[in-house]
Formats: sequence, C-alpha cells, structure tokens
Amino acid sequence: MTCLNCGYKFKAGEALILGNNIIENQFKNELDNELKEIVEKKGKMQAISFYKEKNRAGLREASEYVDDFIKKNNLTPDKGGCAGMIILFVALTSIAAGIF
Repeated sequence: MTCLNCGYKFKAGEALILGNNIIENQFKNELDNELKEIVEKKGKMQAISFYKEKNRAGLREASEYVDDFIKKNNLTPDKGGCAGMIILFVALTSIAAGIF
C-alpha cells in the first residue's frame, strides 16, 4: 500500500497501526487544547472534572494529569471563583456602610 500524500510504501498491516496512532495523537491534541482553555478560563477544578468525564478517569488520575499538564505547559489556572467574589462584595459593602 502506498500513501497518497507522501508516496511512502507501507508493509502489510503497517498502515493500520500508523493510522490508529495518528488518530489517537489527534484526539489527544484536541483534548489538550480544550484542557488548556479550561485551565486558563475556568480553573483547575473544572479542568479536573473535564478530564475525568472525557477519559472516564478517577479523581486521583485526573488530578495528577491536570497538575502535570499545568506544570508542563507553564499555565496559570484561573483562581477567581465564587469565594473571591463574595469577599469582594463583603469588603465593598462594609466600606460603603462605613464599617472600616
């Protein structure tokens, strides 16, 4: 069998193995791109949840993968979240009421 793109001549069964690896790598690249966006925009916890769902993984596996992914890609997870907004609201309300 010969590749129509590059002309490489495959041995028997070789094309199927290489083809499956290409599909797996393409899926992993798409998953990593989505994961990066989630880490940056929604935070680490959402990224772990996303990874668990997509890979049917346990909490430990998902957490370790996301931690390694963040380190490997030098990402800064979003840390805003609800707690930050509640603290900001309380502080602004206290200042407006003249408590501080």
